[in-house]
Amino acid sequence: MSYVRTLLSKHESYNWETVRRYQVEVPQSWRDIDPRFDTDLITLELWLSKGAKVYYNETPYALAEAI
Repeated sequence: MSYVRTLLSKHESYNWETVRRYQVEVPQSWRDIDPRFDTDLITLELWLSKGAKVYYNETPYALAEAI
């Protein structure tokens, strides 16, 4: 089951890295483990190198779903 809900934003940093921010659902089993996860949704930020940007260009959700 994928917990990634949506791609919130994408931009390139000063050194050609790509920063992608996703909205991710927190699994129910994780919500009591850490107070940071006591919410339904969190923001996941991924910094992709130039090579990773090219590799994941056609599948923007693949890396976030794997994490």
